[in-house]
Amino acid sequence: VGDPLDIRGNTLRSFAQTSLYIGNASVIIEPVANPVPPVAVLSGLEVLGPCDDLRLDASLSSGSGGRPLRYTWGLAPSFHPADQALASTLQAVPATTASVTLRNSSVPAGRTFQVVLRVSTFLGASATTSLQVTKFPLPVPLLQLVGPSSRSIVPGSSVWIR
Repeated sequence: VGDPLDIRGNTLRSFAQTSLYIGNASVIIEPVANPVPPVAVLSGLEVLGPCDDLRLDASLSSGSGGRPLRYTWGLAPSFHPADQALASTLQAVPATTASVTLRNSSVPAGRTFQVVLRVSTFLGASATTSLQVTKFPLPVPLLQLVGPSSRSIVPGSSVWIR
């Protein structure tokens, strides 16, 4: 947006059957009046134990029109000092990073906080989503299902949970 597009003379014509070619031209790419917003998807564990890393994944976000999305990570506003440090860490994540892992030592225990993700396209359209995370000071049980994210179970089928 705002960049020039230079067209070389005699390279574009109106129809394949005609001989009407355009001469040299330069146009400025205008912003789209109502760009289609992307779809922001944020996944991660909502409950962490004291030794668990915080893993956040926005790679299922879509709507970039084939171009890379930009990711802006942060926390919902908070005045707790431990949250400020975490917010600074998230804000320092590069805009091209769709998945983030923060070591357990950088995530304060005994706190509930809200991770906020803003996904933007090259046209400036954006969408925001969030994930509320609680990190307990004591270990928590963890159940993890291994396999595809979509499962269909029919009566009589076996399901194994590890």
